[in-house]
Formats: sequence, C-alpha cells, structure tokens
Amino acid sequence: MKKLRLPPAAATMVVQVIDMGSQVAAGVLVARALGPVAMGHYTFALAVAGILAIVLLFGAGEVAITLYAERKHDPGAVLEGSLAALSKGTAITVVVGLAIGLGLRLDAQGAGSLALALLALIVNGLATTFNYSILGRDASARDLPVIVVSRAVMLAGVALGAWRGSLIIAMAGQLAGAITLTAGRALVVQRNLFPLRPRRDEEVREHFRRRGRWIGVSSVFGSISARVDMILLEGLSTPVQLGLYGGAYRVINGVAAGAGAFALALFPGLVSADPAARKRARKIGILASLGLSAGPLLILPFAGAFITLLYGKGWSDAAPAFAWLLGASVLQVQTAFLSRRLVAGGGEKVMPFGQGLAAVANVGVNLLLIPTMGAHGAAIATFVAEACVLSVYLAGPRLFHLFRVNRSEAVQGVPGATPAVPR
Repeated sequence: MKKLRLPPAAATMVVQVIDMGSQVAAGVLVARALGPVAMGHYTFALAVAGILAIVLLFGAGEVAITLYAERKHDPGAVLEGSLAALSKGTAITVVVGLAIGLGLRLDAQGAGSLALALLALIVNGLATTFNYSILGRDASARDLPVIVVSRAVMLAGVALGAWRGSLIIAMAGQLAGAITLTAGRALVVQRNLFPLRPRRDEEVREHFRRRGRWIGVSSVFGSISARVDMILLEGLSTPVQLGLYGGAYRVINGVAAGAGAFALALFPGLVSADPAARKRARKIGILASLGLSAGPLLILPFAGAFITLLYGKGWSDAAPAFAWLLGASVLQVQTAFLSRRLVAGGGEKVMPFGQGLAAVANVGVNLLLIPTMGAHGAAIATFVAEACVLSVYLAGPRLFHLFRVNRSEAVQGVPGATPAVPR
C-alpha cells in the first residue's frame, strides 16, 4: 500500500494553517484568561516583533527560495547568504527593540513581554532561514511533524500562563515553541537535504544584495504600515482600547498571514523553469485569493456577534474596529498573492512605492483618528493603507513600463545620446 504524499505546495499550506491556527488559539487563551489589558501587552509585544521581523530577514526569503529551486549554486552558499542577512537584521532588531521599550517606558509586565517576544523573534528568524531551504527543495511534508510538535509546545506554555494568570509565562511559551521549531527544522535540513555547512560565495551574496534590497525595503514599509497602529494606540489611547484592537486584529491577522503563507507556498511554482508549472501556480493563486477573501466577507455582516462569541461579551466594543479590519483583510489577501507574482516577474521595484505610500497614509490617518475614535480609528487607518498599497501594485507595473518607454524615447531623440540599455 502506497503512503499518502501531499504535493509540496499543499504540504506548505497545511504547515501554515497549523501555525496560524495555533497563534489564534494562543490569543484566545490570553484574551479570555487575562483580560483586555494583558491582551494589549501581548499584542503590542507581538506587533513590535512583527515589525522587526521584516528587518531581521530583509527580503532574503524569495531570493533564497529562488536560488535553492534553481539548483545552480551550492546550497551551503545559499544558506550562508541567508544567515548573513539574518545576522545583520539581528543587530538592528536588538537596538530598535530596546529603543522602543525604553522610549515608551513600559511597566514590568509590558517590558518583560516585549523582551521575550524579541528573543522569540530572533530564534524564529533562524527557523525561517532553515525553512527557506525546505521550501526551495520541495520538502515541506517533512516539516509537518516539526510544526505540530513546536506549536503544541507553544500552546502548552501559553495555556500554563493563562492558568497561572501570568503573561510572562505565556510569552515564555512563545519562546519555547520557537526553540523547538528551530531545532526541528535544522534536523530536517541536515538529515534530508544537505549538510549544514555554510560556505561564502560572493556571487550568491550579490543575488541577495541586488534583489533582496527592493523586497526588503518594501517589506519594512509594509510591516510599519501593518503594525504602527499598535504603537500609536499605546501612546495616544488607553490600554483597554489597545486590548480591544489587539483582540480584533489577531483574528484578521490570521487571514493575512494565511494569504502570505499560501502565496509563498506557490512561489517555487511561479519561478519554476517549467511554463506549465508557472501557469498552474498562477491559476491556483487566483483561486486561493478568491477563496480566502470569501471568509471575511461572509463574517462581515455578523462582526459583533462573531467577536463576542470568540472572546466573550466584554469584547462587544471591539465590533466596529473588527468590521473595518475584516474589510482590510480582503485587500490584504489580494496584495499577498499579487506581491509574489510581482517578485517572480522581476517587478519588485514597484513594491516599495506602494508600501511606502501605505505607511505614510496609515500613520497620518492614525494620528488624525486615534485620539477621538481609539481602536475604531486605527482600524479605519488600516483599511485606507491596504487600499493604497493594492492600488499601486495594480497600476504600478504599467506606469513603470510607460516611464521606461518614455525615458528611452527621450534619450534616443537627443542628438548624440546613448540609447537606454534594455533591462
């Protein structure tokens, strides 16, 4: 009897569903057992870690997966390039994380939660680096036991913290899950893919520098846009408002993270040398984007009932924010799939402009609305930001093409000018 084997993209999606589901479950445990104020500290710590996660890896993901999939370079060299990006990001993460913690003068619970979240982030960064090789070599099925065990460890720690009434223990559970995940993925790579022996290769490093900087800058702006609301709510509103928004955001963050994970699962197909594989990945991406958008749209009319069912009656005030965030998540889903297609087609230079515009719009609307509307205003700002980035992603490639054509024609029309070199 043959063993049932999942296709690589399907295995990746299953891994991400388990990961997302466990994070949502952890948020529910904290919200129900510890209340809105602790939930505010919890989501704030994870939001800061989320912002710095982009700096930590800085566009290395898609580049590494592409290089692994092409099999043109020594895998040890690709691993070394990923680790080099991680080491630089770790230094920035520590400095910026400490600056945020000291600047906001957090209480002991908030500061301890933030410190543990940042430590878990750095460990998770190493786990993600190993995951690049797993994705690039189509070995996601081997990652399934690892994600199950690591998320079980994480949930056990969070549940213990909820039972003992300690947010610090709950955050320590996040760290324990990260350590388990990193160790498990290292074993998967070592035993099944290639020896973990990093080897420096300047050509590979140049790939990371040349393409990774555009993806990285875009990701930094995108992460700021997605999470700056938490920081502004911490400074401009009350802990209760931060907690209400955090509870609502944790739900739709699962949708956005799922879309990003599914899009990443399809990315090896988008960069495949096989035209049929590329076409199949694009079709699946379109269907997946429509399917993932359907959930938030169906929940939208029942936003208030859904969030009170999830967290309890004390969370009914979060309903208006939750409704706006559900609308924003629909846009986030489309952006997640569209961004992978842009990178696969070499259009990553468009991305920083879209995410930069979204970050500016998000900060501006947050500053305008949070003082009077609290969590509701932050949710409106998130929707506006997502609309901005999706608009640029849709229109940007065409505008960039017209700009290059017009510039080339202008140069060729000047006597003695050198024609633009095709790119």
